[in-house]
Amino acid sequence: MNIERHSDILKAARDQIEILNPHTKKRLEKLIIVINKKREQKEVTRRLKIQNKKLLEQVVLLKKRIKKNSMEKAKITKRLSYLKKISNSLSVALGTCPHCGEKILPAISVHRGRPNL
Repeated sequence: MNIERHSDILKAARDQIEILNPHTKKRLEKLIIVINKKREQKEVTRRLKIQNKKLLEQVVLLKKRIKKNSMEKAKITKRLSYLKKISNSLSVALGTCPHCGEKILPAISVHRGRPNL
């Protein structure tokens, strides 16, 4: 039998007991209270399990987004590095500063303090 059925049986028995035996009636009322608490605890547990499942699903989705963003970041970083190399090579070929693009007249660049290549 499930908890709800036990509760119903105890309530019916309580209602049928004569007032002549108050001890038995009080005992049944205590049992009904205990059963109701168990029912409430069972419902709370069920709801918490549902919330936990939803939170775990959100964690999985967030992990996937982080992984996707990390992969995109790596691609962008690689592309940026490639473009910097091309830009530096082009600056050297043109005789300009690789940082500002200005034509470099002195032997030392003011941006990095390195000799021009």
